[in-house]
Amino acid sequence: MSTNEIYRTKQVADQAGISKETLLRWLKEGKVDEPNRDRNRWRAFSEKDVMAIVEYANRVVPSPASLQGNLSFIKKTS
Repeated sequence: MSTNEIYRTKQVADQAGISKETLLRWLKEGKVDEPNRDRNRWRAFSEKDVMAIVEYANRVVPSPASLQGNLSFIKKTS
C-alpha cells in the first residue's frame, strides 16, 4: 500500500477479509471510523483507515483456522 493512495469501500473490505456490506454496517454502527469523502462524496479510505479496519476485523472475525479448534468436539462420522 502506498501512503498517498486512496482506497474504495470494496477494496478495504477485501483487504480485511469481510464483505462490503459488513464494512458498511460497521461504519453505520460506529464500530470503525468514517473515512474522509472525495469530491463526489464517495468514501476515500487512507492507508491508516485500512489498517485500523483490518485490525478491527482481525479482533472480531474469527479465522477459519481458529474455528477449527473450537469445532473439535464434533465427532466425524464416516
